[in-house]
Amino acid sequence: MSKKFVVGPSPHIRSPRDIDYIMWDVVVALVPATIASIIIFGWASAIVLSLSLISALFFEWLVVSRKPKISAFLGDGSAAVTGLLLGLSLPPATGMMASIGGSWTLPWAVPILGSAVAILIGKHAFGGLGKNPFNPALVGRGFLTFSYLTLMTNWEPTGTFVDTTTGATPLQGEAATLWELFIGTVPGSLGETSALALIIGGIYLLYKGHIDWRIPGGFLGAMVVFSFIHTGFAGEFEGLVGFLSAGLDEALFQVLSGSALMGAIYMATCYVTSPTTKNARLIYGIGCGLILILIRYYAQAPAGLTYAVLFMNALTPILDRLTIPRTFGEVK
Repeated sequence: MSKKFVVGPSPHIRSPRDIDYIMWDVVVALVPATIASIIIFGWASAIVLSLSLISALFFEWLVVSRKPKISAFLGDGSAAVTGLLLGLSLPPATGMMASIGGSWTLPWAVPILGSAVAILIGKHAFGGLGKNPFNPALVGRGFLTFSYLTLMTNWEPTGTFVDTTTGATPLQGEAATLWELFIGTVPGSLGETSALALIIGGIYLLYKGHIDWRIPGGFLGAMVVFSFIHTGFAGEFEGLVGFLSAGLDEALFQVLSGSALMGAIYMATCYVTSPTTKNARLIYGIGCGLILILIRYYAQAPAGLTYAVLFMNALTPILDRLTIPRTFGEVK
């Protein structure tokens, strides 16, 4: 992106890449995480992702198309990205029988409701693509977390590759090795457990120039630095070597667990809601990572990624205004 999208005065050269090309490329980048979630969590994942994706496309098609045609159902790809990201951020319980308030229910309406909120309120209530100040997928996820907290924090596994004796996540104290976190055989949201799959998609987006390294770099870098600081204050190590070893283990745990990689690579880098200047992107990424790690260490709120990215989304116009490049020839 840094070579293809430059903020500055005219004249400009129009890029041959359009919205459709970029959005469907993001969908391609999410394929590894989608496949990993189906392998790890089984049929529940396939159901949730299908419902979230198709309902997002449907609501977008309903709003955008004045005379809805079947041929226009797939749209420009932005709704597909939103629906897929929302589905991958949901727990497996949204696709299986779950106990809510003492009674068993099949909450398949949850991903559909989340997609409706994401597309209709998170996106089109502000004017549609390019005008929404907040990431639509996170708006939908935030709504579902507030409305169905018990369900959205139910991590009961559904696949044969996940420990079936517990539903707690590593961030909630469930024991897990760094290797298990890397490949994803731990309880968690459908598309957020496999760091390997997310990294493969992230490398693809960086290679195609669709995301700027400053946002995920600042995001994850802030988490690593604060993990070392937290380890230092904890004091549970012996000597410098012990500190470095304990700090590295803690930093890798924080980066590989939960929604950190999903947020850094796919959520925070949203074209519409992230800053456009280079310095602002770095500050924005650092802010996202810092808020997320602070919530993990010092707050009990679930869905820390949602709060972190939405808060920094709100600051995007300010960051852009404070870091706008000086016009060529301008003298202070």
